[in-house]
Amino acid sequence: MLTVNNYLARAGEFRVASEILRRGAEVYMTVTNSSIDLVMGNGNKIQVKAASRNERPIYTFSFKSWRKDKGSLKHSPHLLEEIDFVILWGSNTDLFLIVPAPLIRGKQTLHIPLGGLSKWLGYKDRWDLLFSPK
Repeated sequence: MLTVNNYLARAGEFRVASEILRRGAEVYMTVTNSSIDLVMGNGNKIQVKAASRNERPIYTFSFKSWRKDKGSLKHSPHLLEEIDFVILWGSNTDLFLIVPAPLIRGKQTLHIPLGGLSKWLGYKDRWDLLFSPK
């Protein structure tokens, strides 16, 4: 049975795909639940994480299945080395953070305050990163 979080996650994939298409690039959605949600025509592999804010003006993105175990990065089901970018989508305000995947690896949770200071907000609407050569 799908939960609200499953629906939000899938909605995030479609929302990000639509933004990439609007910018004139090819994008393909994966069918299976793998680490890769979207693949761009230029070969960039994307993992989408979606969140809705709670009563506080903060988005919380969880990477609990991305954990370190005995000194090595484990995942279930995410194979982080395959991903080029993680796109964080805040559904309430349509916030997009386009972050190179190596910066996310090893994180458990990201809290993004709205209207506050966060180094992650420097990646807001950085769609240009997706179009850079690999």
